[in-house]
Amino acid sequence: MLIVLVGTGVLFIALGVPLWCRNVPPNHWYGFRVRATMNDPNVWYPVNEVSGKWMAFTGAIHGLVVCSAYLLPGMTEDRLGIIGTVSLLTATVVMTIAGFVELRNQTRGK
Repeated sequence: MLIVLVGTGVLFIALGVPLWCRNVPPNHWYGFRVRATMNDPNVWYPVNEVSGKWMAFTGAIHGLVVCSAYLLPGMTEDRLGIIGTVSLLTATVVMTIAGFVELRNQTRGK
């Protein structure tokens, strides 16, 4: 269970960094894909930079939370799974909100 949960955090980091570095062009598979970002590269890159940064950051925090929880005395696999799930859902919500805030900033007045 620990390997899967930590691996999920590593995956968030690995997927977030290329977005954060603006290395991913508009596409139909990967990134913050909504109509406004897909229609305008000038919106795509800043929105994906912000959401990618938060994806990488929350992936690292998720990994730390899961590893810290694992070290707690009496930690069971079930509890670790719940903590990991809550941590991952929180990370996803934070990343999504950050992306939509930047999307609103980028499209304000257009």
